[in-house]
Amino acid sequence: VYVPSNLPETNDIQFTKSMLAESSKLINSVKGGILFLFTSNRSLEIAKKWFHQNINKLNNRSLLIQGDSSRDHLLKRFRKEENAVLLGTRTFWEGVDVRGQALNMVVIDKLPFKSPADPLVMARLEYLNKLGENGFTEHQLPEAVLSLKQGVGRLLRDENDYGLIVICDNRINKKSYGSVFKKSLEPMEFTSNRASVIEFLEYHNNKNQ
Repeated sequence: VYVPSNLPETNDIQFTKSMLAESSKLINSVKGGILFLFTSNRSLEIAKKWFHQNINKLNNRSLLIQGDSSRDHLLKRFRKEENAVLLGTRTFWEGVDVRGQALNMVVIDKLPFKSPADPLVMARLEYLNKLGENGFTEHQLPEAVLSLKQGVGRLLRDENDYGLIVICDNRINKKSYGSVFKKSLEPMEFTSNRASVIEFLEYHNNKNQ
């Protein structure tokens, strides 16, 4: 699991463009398909525009985007091409089964916390507050941990799968609750060293030639 250390805070207006610029540096080192998972439709739209403006970053790969076609059609094409870049939001965080080289890198923009402004989340937090419980630790955090595990799980579908997870949210390193996310992904190794990530990818590329 690679967590870039040089990205702005997730609430920074330039965050999505920054995480795209950083994570796209790895595209040339990945032989298989790449899945970008976003936590909002707004981030997906920014990514769509960014890749269209930086088409050279794709290294001649197809760009598949949620909304441009049906989910099943996108996944069928993604599996067939084995080196495409797929951009998706919530519906792609779970139930996506892509094995082997068709998916070797998953990029996650932010830790998947649900918005406290969501009516259902707000009602749940108010209910827990009335019970004297902490809504964040009792509800928001466990839900986000489960969602992250589901997103990460898109990469490893059987015992022969391998690859790289990129989490572009530094809160997993900086916040006290970050350890809860990391523990949920054990025994995966975490690093912020891009050179070691490149070495890892090159090793597996050579191994599978």
